[in-house]
Amino acid sequence: MNEIEPFKSLVLYYSGRGMEWVGQFGLDPLDANHTRLVTRGIEQTPKTLIWRLGMMFMEPAAFIMTRRMLLGVKERAEALG
Repeated sequence: MNEIEPFKSLVLYYSGRGMEWVGQFGLDPLDANHTRLVTRGIEQTPKTLIWRLGMMFMEPAAFIMTRRMLLGVKERAEALG
């Protein structure tokens, strides 16, 4: 199930292989010329050693990937305005 509220939010959901993941992106207007983009995600995985080890590597990688994505969005948004 995915949900979109035009010009406000995007929520993505994945379920498979024993895990569930929800990713959310939201736009919060700050004033007439500024908007804050907020992102967050949460996952539930099986409580096995292999999943725990995998998540130890995935969490830092996901942080780096998300930061780069948000910096790219910022760069493109500022180029438009």
